[in-house]
Amino acid sequence: MVVLVSLLLIGCHRTLALLGRGAPKKMPLEHESKDIFLSLWLIPPRRNYEIIKEQMGRLSENGKKGPTFAPHITIIGGISCQSEAHAMEMLRLLEEGLKGFGKIPCSLSSFAYSAKVWNQALYFTAELSAPLMNLCQKSRALLGMDTESWTFPAPATYPHMSLFYGVDNVPDITEVESIMPFHAYTLALWRTDPPTLEGVRQWREISTFDIR
Repeated sequence: MVVLVSLLLIGCHRTLALLGRGAPKKMPLEHESKDIFLSLWLIPPRRNYEIIKEQMGRLSENGKKGPTFAPHITIIGGISCQSEAHAMEMLRLLEEGLKGFGKIPCSLSSFAYSAKVWNQALYFTAELSAPLMNLCQKSRALLGMDTESWTFPAPATYPHMSLFYGVDNVPDITEVESIMPFHAYTLALWRTDPPTLEGVRQWREISTFDIR
């Protein structure tokens, strides 16, 4: 009888101890994690890409004055998705929906601009050609995004090609060499988070695809 009572008391103590700890913490599921941010970029053809990349390296002193990144014109930025699987589904929609779209003529401004925004510190604006704007519109439609009242990010409010990211040590616009027009036909989907200057070095390409 004494043994039985002792066992019952031990069981009660264990139960109270568990109750005191509260309910077990729920592990976050994939869809409960923070959003992933993606960007869709139009990439210059190889020869132009290398020339632009070389100039960007010179302006950033090969990453000493600012982070290095791939030459591009942003088609859509700040695309929010909930998981890597969701990102791959977006990639599939874009690849299938833009197949055969055709080459995009890209003509950049004859002189560079500078704004007090880290990702528009030094850039060329791109001509608002019908093919470029149609590409933006169709890409947004494929992803179920607004196609009526959207704008390019301020202060540029134009499609553009950045040459330098940063706030300090921004090169003078007189150091920038003009970029010859080109026809682009490659899109790249990038994971661009954290969407901050400090986060640029963590950005990673997900995939590139041809739209000719």
